Formats: sequence, C-alpha cells, structure tokens
Amino acid sequence: MRNVGVKMRKQRGAAILVVMLILLVITVLGITAVRMGLTSLTIATNSQVSAVVFQSADAGLVSFEQRVSAGLYEAGQATGVIGPALNAPGSEVIYCVTKGDRLRLGGCQADVAADFTSARDVAINQIAVEVPANADGEPMKALVLGTDADRAGIPTYRLRVHSTAVIPVYGSADSDDLNTCLAMPNDDSAETVTDCLTDAGAVFTTMVQEYNYGFNE
Repeated sequence: MRNVGVKMRKQRGAAILVVMLILLVITVLGITAVRMGLTSLTIATNSQVSAVVFQSADAGLVSFEQRVSAGLYEAGQATGVIGPALNAPGSEVIYCVTKGDRLRLGGCQADVAADFTSARDVAINQIAVEVPANADGEPMKALVLGTDADRAGIPTYRLRVHSTAVIPVYGSADSDDLNTCLAMPNDDSAETVTDCLTDAGAVFTTMVQEYNYGFNE
C-alpha cells in the first residue's frame, strides 16, 4: 500500500508539471500572437497615414490647377492665384488649402480647425506659388521645343509650386512646431519647411511641380 501511495503522488506531480508546461506554451503563443497583431496594426496604420498625407499633398496641386484653369486671365491678375507671385518674382505666395478645396491666402495653422482639408480634421495642406527670379517672361523662353510659332510672342512664365501636407496627430511635433515650420520658405539656403518639419519629427509630404503660364488676351 505504501508503494501505491508513492506512485500516485508521483503521477499527480507529473500531471501538474505537464499542465504547467501546456499553460506556459499557451501563454508564450498568446504573447507572440499579440505582438504579431500589434506589428501588423502598426504596419497598416503607417501605410494608411502615408497614403493620406500623399493624397493631401497631391490634392493641393490639383486645387491650384483647377483654380488657374477656371480663368487663365483672372489667375494672373493682382487678386488671382498667380498674380501676387508674378508681381514679386523670387518670392513665395502661400495659400492654405481648406475644406472644399478652397485656397485661402496665407499659411495654415495646425491648431485651427478651419485650416484642415476636410471635416475629419486629419490633414492640413498649404501650397507655395513662386515665379523663380530668373523667369522674366520673355517670349518663348519657357516654351518647349516644337511649340506653334503663333504662340511665339506670348509672354510665358515658369511657376514653381510646393505642396506640403502634414498630419498633426502623428509624429512628435506639436502645433507650435508645425506653425513655425510652415511659415518658413521652401527654397532657401538656410532652413526650409522640409528641414524644419523633419527636425521636429512631423509626419508630412512635400511635392514640387513646375508649370508654364501664358495666354492670349
């Protein structure tokens, strides 16, 4: 009887050990699954953020193009979207792309709800329109080879447009940092918008597009 009792205690001990090993394996597998799930979620989130900020920057260029196309002559006037830049070659004219693809003169503010591109208040986008200082509007200077000779006498100007989109809720930059960075120039020998946003840890994208502007009155 004594030997039987010893064997039963050994079997119980072995059963407890097996159960503990199984629980340990289940716990490890559970932790691994959670980590994999968090990693997948992070990858998905980063991908979505990149897509949103890219689309916002592209939308800024589209808004500018639509405004110009809606009235080529009006766009070049003093109150037009290009006019201020034409009157001050080498200087950037800043517009904030607000809800409804509206272009408001002046830079965006990261802490102002009206300056976001949509009602969801996710991204802000501003564009900088510049006529490079060496783009003096001489006939044919900005026209490509093969342009119709009838257009040879049309003054044309080269435009450079920077479109910068930022998602304030991501990254380590606060609203004050973003506002400071967005007030900086895009083309400068010192610190630029891109340099400042990068150093501040902001999540952003900047696109650059060049256009030729000219028309028959």
